[in-house]
Amino acid sequence: MSRSYLGVVAAGFLVGGLVLTFVSDPGPDELAWGGILLRSGMLLGAWWLVLPNARRIRPATWVSVGIVAAVLAVRPRLVLWGLVIAALVMIGAGWERRGSR
Repeated sequence: MSRSYLGVVAAGFLVGGLVLTFVSDPGPDELAWGGILLRSGMLLGAWWLVLPNARRIRPATWVSVGIVAAVLAVRPRLVLWGLVIAALVMIGAGWERRGSR
């Protein structure tokens, strides 16, 4: 997927979410779809910003992001525990990296 296509899709989601939330007569369906489109647009916009530098991010960071995402998907109330585990992975990777010098 090219970065420009991702940016266009993210902008489309953001505009669609804003239109459904603020411009149209907001009923429960419009508010729900507007919120979904806004959140999806923000997430895709964040990926659009990260994409050029994604290869420079350490593997431990990707593992930590995956842990937090999995905890949020399965049990959102346990996100603090997921953040603690992700921090421990990052600290462990830092100690491992420091020991290899």
